[in-house]
Amino acid sequence: MHYDFNVADRAEVGKFTSFIENVEIQGLKINSFGYANKFWRGISLNFCSNVRIVDAFLIGSRDVNGSDIDGAGAISIRNAYDVIIDRARANEIGWYGVSLSGASQRITITNCIFEKCRHSTSLVWQSADFNYGEPHEILISNSTSSNSTLSGFEAHDTGRDVTYINCQSFDSGDNGFQIRNDGVTKLIHCSALRSKYDGLKVVSGTSGKRIQSVYVHGGEFAHNKRYGINSDAEMCLIDQVDFHDNANSAISAAGAVVTNSSFNRNGANNGAITYGLSTNVPVTDFTVSGNRFYYDPTRQPYIAQAKGSYPEPDRFKNMQLINNLFSGYAGVALVYALNTGLVPHPYMENNHFDTNYASHRGLATLIAGTATVNSSYVYVLDNGSYRATNPKIKLTVTNPKGTRGALYIDKVAPGTFTIKSTSFADISTVLWEITY
Repeated sequence: MHYDFNVADRAEVGKFTSFIENVEIQGLKINSFGYANKFWRGISLNFCSNVRIVDAFLIGSRDVNGSDIDGAGAISIRNAYDVIIDRARANEIGWYGVSLSGASQRITITNCIFEKCRHSTSLVWQSADFNYGEPHEILISNSTSSNSTLSGFEAHDTGRDVTYINCQSFDSGDNGFQIRNDGVTKLIHCSALRSKYDGLKVVSGTSGKRIQSVYVHGGEFAHNKRYGINSDAEMCLIDQVDFHDNANSAISAAGAVVTNSSFNRNGANNGAITYGLSTNVPVTDFTVSGNRFYYDPTRQPYIAQAKGSYPEPDRFKNMQLINNLFSGYAGVALVYALNTGLVPHPYMENNHFDTNYASHRGLATLIAGTATVNSSYVYVLDNGSYRATNPKIKLTVTNPKGTRGALYIDKVAPGTFTIKSTSFADISTVLWEITY
């Protein structure tokens, strides 16, 4: 069974027979622009299956630019199975564009346009008189929300197996997408622009049960007035996402794997990625790999740890940080600002921190088996006081001279390192290359 209900000792399981089946609503129109009269609720389904709603046009359950009206939604679906809503348009809706509640399953909302609703779509609790089940197998695709009163696409702490594909939220009055239901939610090629707060907000609901994981693949999160993605889920998987011009930072998360994404001009103070700063939950593992960072105004990625929580070491691999402006941080590319000294140091591998070719590779000629190299590409980490990183410096002899010896790195300090040979008579020319 889908649900873990308490069952009486003599309970019997039977098939519910009072469903209305095989219904198609085609081309329903309620009101038009310039309406004088408001409707209360456009379409309401309860205990239905195999329903198709196509080309519905629902405008005006509130005054133009008016206040929200509790319950005055466009489409309400409760305890329904196999429902498709295709090419619906809802505008000036006092409550939800589409609300999903109860034991609803296999619901598809596609090719819809929602404008000026409280929430464009929402997974909600059912009324107390029949408070059984929760929505699952929900697909919302190719749909647009604009100028919602609160979050554009919303899931309260009910519902499972929810997927958004090619959905866009513009100019929401709260968050572009908000997820409070547990289990796994997927956003595939979705975008949120110009949200009042976060492009995507992932937060535990009133039950206090922490969300397991959210998967975000593709899409754009930009010009949001707080974060691109703000998550306290145990794990947020983010891949191939474009983040730019988000006010606080691109990502604030309690645990994440961030891969193959791009970051540009995020965060006036925090940089591209913050770790645990906006959450009050224990943080988990954190991996940043294969991303490109452009022109961000401050530290980035800025990895900041919530006090009193100790994850596994963070991992930074195959990143490129390009043309960054590290205002006030003396060229610090990676800042690990710790509120406690017990957090493990990060693991770093094959990271490139700018496009100044001369700063991260070059030639040095040994004199008496020694060469000192000055390079702005040798950075530091900050955990209250500066300390040297351990950059990976590859050494290749290009012009052997003198008595050859084995090459090694003797000293590394911010902005400089020393190459040495085991032979004092080694005067070879050496190609050096730095990664992190």
